[in-house]
Amino acid sequence: MSVREKRQVPPTLKAGIAAKQFLEITYPTHDLLKGIEAVGPDQGRPVVVIGERGLGKSHLMAVLYHAVTDPASTSAWLNAWAITLAEPGIGTRSTRLTFAGQVLLNDVRRLFTFLDQARDNVRAAASGHRGILRIAVSDGVVPQRFSSLLARCREQEPDIEIRLFEVPLSQQVRGLRDGFYDIGFARLGEVGEGIEVTPIWTDLLVAVVPSRHPLLAHKRVALRDVVNYPLILAHPQASEGWYRQIERILRTVDVPPVIAEYVGSHDLLFALIAAGYGVGFACESQLVHIDHADVLARPLEGESAIVTTYLLRPDSNPSPHVKRFIDRISANRAP
Repeated sequence: MSVREKRQVPPTLKAGIAAKQFLEITYPTHDLLKGIEAVGPDQGRPVVVIGERGLGKSHLMAVLYHAVTDPASTSAWLNAWAITLAEPGIGTRSTRLTFAGQVLLNDVRRLFTFLDQARDNVRAAASGHRGILRIAVSDGVVPQRFSSLLARCREQEPDIEIRLFEVPLSQQVRGLRDGFYDIGFARLGEVGEGIEVTPIWTDLLVAVVPSRHPLLAHKRVALRDVVNYPLILAHPQASEGWYRQIERILRTVDVPPVIAEYVGSHDLLFALIAAGYGVGFACESQLVHIDHADVLARPLEGESAIVTTYLLRPDSNPSPHVKRFIDRISANRAP
């Protein structure tokens, strides 16, 4: 049998919804064969095996897919591919999702998230909790204020379980719209429709520099002077809100900045500054968390050197415990 014949779609695909609509197998991978074996093609369940290309190798997801017209046809399809992939010489190069397969994959991910949350909700109820608050955090929200808020919540409502999710801002906004999260904290106030945004905290921005840096000769430094040195900034995707606030402040001077590096965490920021790679920015309230003796800070001149933390939530009526959480923030809001 030639390689071309081996790649031909098994006849069983013609019955029901053709699985090839979701997954185009160019050179079936060894991982795909193992995935089919793990699912168990003889079980007769309506299962579709999806291969996702990423990070240099094929990632698989076996999902219950109830839209298949005939489960027996799907079982036959899996059996046929298991036989085909077992043939020597097929190759182990790649699989590729079609557009329909990508749409299905996105829906399946949301389905799995809902299933996980349903499982966790049952476990929380069995443990005595009367409610669950799902909080998404992005952009390196100030640890001290956030931890104080959570401590008050646990003290005042111990029967409410709080779950934290540290995610990029884009994932937080998508999760709030899809009902995965109840509340979010971020550094960006323009996130589109369907999300109610409230500014809750403001912080002074400071320049963070290595020890013995020329800027340390001043008690306060001008932003124009800071941008004369290579800058280490937050990563535009990993910390989108923080990056965009800093970018807005940088646009207030007509000196184009030189970016030395983008980082995904404040720990890496402080480490690179201590090593002399450049200078950066942080909130004044974050300085207590700097563990590097070789990193110092100076306040910035001007009223524009202020960053804001926002509370994000779906634009709908909140549940009672979510409303109490929001009221608690409002009652204890600090500048």
